[in-house]
Amino acid sequence: MTVFDATKQEDIRKFQNLTLNDTKELISFFTEKLSLGKKLNYDNSSIVEHMTLSSPMQFQKFLVIKKISTPCEWISTMRQLIAVTPDSADRKPVDTGSYTRWNHAYGSVHRGTDPQNRFQSRGNHG
Repeated sequence: MTVFDATKQEDIRKFQNLTLNDTKELISFFTEKLSLGKKLNYDNSSIVEHMTLSSPMQFQKFLVIKKISTPCEWISTMRQLIAVTPDSADRKPVDTGSYTRWNHAYGSVHRGTDPQNRFQSRGNHG
């Protein structure tokens, strides 16, 4: 085995083992996975498939259903999914412009449906 072959095998191993464990690391995961995929001459559909399979399970089903074909579509969709995922609501903003807006909207919805305030009347009745 040549040095080139060993390096390529190492890149393949890195590419296959790189997973998105924390959505706060989305951008670094995306850039590293895309860079390794391009370096290995993988086509976009293979890179997208690996990115999807390396994502947290709660996002995989949406990514598969959407039938994403390009890395650009993938990152855009992931940013949207992270922004609207309820268990992400208490997190600080990620590298996405809409995240904070969704975070505030999600919090408002929950404050507006507080069971103690649900049946309070508005104004004076009596």
